[in-house]
Amino acid sequence: MISSDSIMYEDALSISKLDLPWDTLAGKTILVTGVGGMLSSLITRAFLTITDIHKLNIHLLALTHNITQLRDSNAYLKKRPDCFLIESDICDLTESKIGSFDIAINGASPARPALHATNPVETLRANLIGTDNLLRCSVNRNAKFVMISSSEVYGNHTDGIDRIDEFTFGYLDPISPRSCYPEGKRAAEALVASYNRQFGLDALIARFGHIYGPGMALNDGRVQADFAADVVNHQDIALLSDGLSRRTYTYISDAVSGLLTALLCGNDLVYNIADPNGNVRIRDLAQQFVDARPRFNLHLVFANTDDKLRLFNSSPVLSLDASRLIALGWDPQITLANGIDRTLQSLGV
Repeated sequence: MISSDSIMYEDALSISKLDLPWDTLAGKTILVTGVGGMLSSLITRAFLTITDIHKLNIHLLALTHNITQLRDSNAYLKKRPDCFLIESDICDLTESKIGSFDIAINGASPARPALHATNPVETLRANLIGTDNLLRCSVNRNAKFVMISSSEVYGNHTDGIDRIDEFTFGYLDPISPRSCYPEGKRAAEALVASYNRQFGLDALIARFGHIYGPGMALNDGRVQADFAADVVNHQDIALLSDGLSRRTYTYISDAVSGLLTALLCGNDLVYNIADPNGNVRIRDLAQQFVDARPRFNLHLVFANTDDKLRLFNSSPVLSLDASRLIALGWDPQITLANGIDRTLQSLGV
């Protein structure tokens, strides 16, 4: 059986072998926040693999709100002399807690829908207060600032649009229980843009579509995690809707390579990061999880529920147009079928 850690290392190694101007990172100190999360975890591992392969003398500052709760897949960070772990809630981050850095990548934000439902205030605070704290630190250090954002900032689209580019926004209800996350991300982006205009901060906003892969928590609350959990538990996948809504699903290593392509090659403030080949209906994604392990003899079934709180994103279309990023040379490598297989392998099935 291939371990989760070995798959994550393979993913980081594949990123390090991409034809990108890695030398521009030589000698840099890079701060990554939210390293306990799936995306920031692979970003951190990728930077360390890149410095090993290309001999770049990169130093990492890895911020987490709880070092003792870091996943086993991040345990190697404690053994790396070129990685310094910082324990702090980003909302309490002060100048004295971190040293100098050249690039800050902000991934500290509750991303699981279940957390948005039970703790919406913390979701908003992380994106508002936390982002502002890190922006001020970045201005004082003349550092590049990278904001990990989300396709959810685009809101609901019901007008038949096929793909959403960086300038097409739909409706958001600010008092919906589900809106703390997209509204928080919208406000965080406004902060980044304001610091860019007012203080000349070199900044990048990366809007990710739906990410999946090793490191994904099975209790994440999003459909890709629910489907993976069903396969792990040898259960039929039950959809709570007709599954006709479309989303863009991107394997995690392709998502990270997209971020690094935008960071190292882009000149625009905002880029969508979403694999166009992963643009599928939710029911088709579910079927791919079923088909990934035929020996389990699972089925896709449909169930009707009355979700009065609407804690899911009900937009029929949330598929991103990544043309601007693709024009920079980004080329996703992992097919949906391969990515699902790698995800399930990392989960031991």
